[in-house]
Amino acid sequence: MKKSLLYMWLLVICSPQVFAQKAYEEFIDKAYAHATEERYDSAIFYMERALPLLKQDTDASPEVLIEAYHKLGEFYYLLKEYEKAIEVLEEGLQACHQHLGEYTIDCAVLSENTGYLYCNLLLYESALPPLLHSLESYARLYGKSNYEYLSTSLYTIQGALKSGNFDLAKTLVQEADSLLQGITMESWNSEPEVLYKLQINQQIAQAILYEAEGQYERAQEIYPKLASRVYNLYQSPYEYALSIKTDYTLARDRTGRYIASPAVAPANLVSWHLMAALIQQDFPANPPVALGEVYLNLSEWYASEDINNATQAALYEEKAVVVFRANPPSHSYAYFLARKGSNYRKQGNYELALKYTQQALKVSEASMPLDRPNPKEIQKAEMKVLETGIPLMGKNARYFLRKKENFSSYEGFYYKTHLDILMELYHTGIEAGNNDIALHSIKEATRFTAKYYGKQHPKYADCLYEQSVLLYFLLNQQKKKAIRLAKQALKVYERAYNLSPEAPRFVSDNDYLNVLRQLAIYMHNEERQQAMIEYRKRILDFYEQHQEQSGWNNNIAIPESYLELAKVYLENGELPAAKKYALNVIEYLNKHPLKGEDTPTPDYYYVTPYLLLGNIHTQEQDYEASFRCYQKAITLLDSLNTPESKYVEVLLKAGENFLAWGKPDEAGRCYASAYQIIEEEIGTGSYDYANYCYHMGLWHQAKGEYRKSEEFLQKAKKLTKQLNVKDIHELQRKIEEAMGTNRRLSSASQN
Repeated sequence: MKKSLLYMWLLVICSPQVFAQKAYEEFIDKAYAHATEERYDSAIFYMERALPLLKQDTDASPEVLIEAYHKLGEFYYLLKEYEKAIEVLEEGLQACHQHLGEYTIDCAVLSENTGYLYCNLLLYESALPPLLHSLESYARLYGKSNYEYLSTSLYTIQGALKSGNFDLAKTLVQEADSLLQGITMESWNSEPEVLYKLQINQQIAQAILYEAEGQYERAQEIYPKLASRVYNLYQSPYEYALSIKTDYTLARDRTGRYIASPAVAPANLVSWHLMAALIQQDFPANPPVALGEVYLNLSEWYASEDINNATQAALYEEKAVVVFRANPPSHSYAYFLARKGSNYRKQGNYELALKYTQQALKVSEASMPLDRPNPKEIQKAEMKVLETGIPLMGKNARYFLRKKENFSSYEGFYYKTHLDILMELYHTGIEAGNNDIALHSIKEATRFTAKYYGKQHPKYADCLYEQSVLLYFLLNQQKKKAIRLAKQALKVYERAYNLSPEAPRFVSDNDYLNVLRQLAIYMHNEERQQAMIEYRKRILDFYEQHQEQSGWNNNIAIPESYLELAKVYLENGELPAAKKYALNVIEYLNKHPLKGEDTPTPDYYYVTPYLLLGNIHTQEQDYEASFRCYQKAITLLDSLNTPESKYVEVLLKAGENFLAWGKPDEAGRCYASAYQIIEEEIGTGSYDYANYCYHMGLWHQAKGEYRKSEEFLQKAKKLTKQLNVKDIHELQRKIEEAMGTNRRLSSASQN
């Protein structure tokens, strides 16, 4: 009998469940110990080993199992692995429903935390079901006039607003308002400060709904009370007010893609209204310029597409002007006037544009600090601002920070505003056709940047470049000075930025390339072809060096540079070099085919090199090779979504080749096909028809039909005078040349 009892006792203590119980308890203890030391990776390791053992143990308390899920989700959360945390909590929620029932405190807390995690991921729509389940659980367990219910309710309201579920938000806001009004301090189950914060959050949500619904008067009733509560509760009330708009900026849709929160516009209005109420509370008698700036922000949001209320926008713009005029001249008022001028410029009302921009310039000059800023202080401020961009910009920001240390930089807001106004006046002068104002403004901007930014700063180079273009093209004077200014701008850009292959790309690289392109155009116009080629090669070198960097669309930039060089060399009669770069385009596109988003005109890149090669082969008198190029061009056009004018261009080029080949009949067939497309698809008042008439003039000339040739050439000449399109001057030159040849040949045939 004793042996039998001993045997039974051994069976019990050796049971797998007993060992399992000891094992999972040990793993849980280790998980907690590692979590206490913030070693969450190892805490997860032990908790994940504990969970399967807990599930196997039928005697284990369900609460222990649910707590293990909860803690595992918490560890993943602390590691910022939010998706995995949600997965664990949702699995725990299923276990909770199975073992404890749906509406228990454990399930309520799990549901609430799952909803919070979805909100952390900006997946507000997905957050609503678990938050609503938690809300119902708290209502069943404790009623509604308590911290647990109200805090979850207000979090659910925020999720509803951010996901665009305004009906749900409205229902919960009204309920929260009713509940909060009925609560006394004696009946409240948490700290008074918590109740005050709940009241503030409820008022913010109510104001957002009123703004979204256009109930502006009712929203206005909230802001003074809200400002008073925020002012008394928070140490930094202005920061709190601004945090509202930040909190409602982004959301994610069901696919995980970032989108603007549906409540972003009304939340911004609430944020700025609260800011205005706080300022008015601080300065009841003499509102500062800052209040005018806040009113301008409100005006912009009321005018935005999301709100689109012109009346409210005009009201707050007027309020801003009243505040600005009641204060000494400020850069904020100058900025406002300049923006008004810019808006009128965009509308084509140059009289009002000049009026407001010139007024902005006077205000800016009056508000300008008398002392030049301390470079070190401003640079320190700039670096601080840029540092905040590093998480968004990555290595580009760090590189930019490093390069900023290599040259002087005066980015004070006063100076930037003043420079922006001068540039706005410059652009308004150009568009209004007032070159005197444009020239005076850009010269003032150049002097200003030299004084306050320094002659090594890219902003100084920007002004040099703009002045160069104005002098060369619009004023058509001092071309040597224009070229000198462009070269000077190029040197500044080169000193300011290291354009090596390793350097990350940022915006000012475009400025560098624009100057190179402009210099290439200058050299072409001045018939300094070799210098022009050198600048074109530098552009190509830059793109090839930066080929692997994100940001540049090299699928366009590199073949475009090849094509430009091929055209230049062809124009110079350097056929081998022209052929080399045309073939480079074809080779590059074979390796890097264009995508739909690269360009709306893929035919230019695919077809143009074959047209150039056809021209080259014609000049080399290799007519068969030329014909094959034009055949290939037609084949490519058939495979692309191509304008009909491109077919006309290829057919006319092919006809020209046949004419040089001594095959006028084949040329005639090409011209006939081109005419059919023009007549049916394009029209006889077009550049294509003028070009067709020119080629028909050449065709009749080659056949000795000089009178017919003269008729077509005269028709082409007359039509070109009515057209204002690119390349028209070149066509006019060729027509005049052909007419001269025609007259000489006609005269010679008569003699």
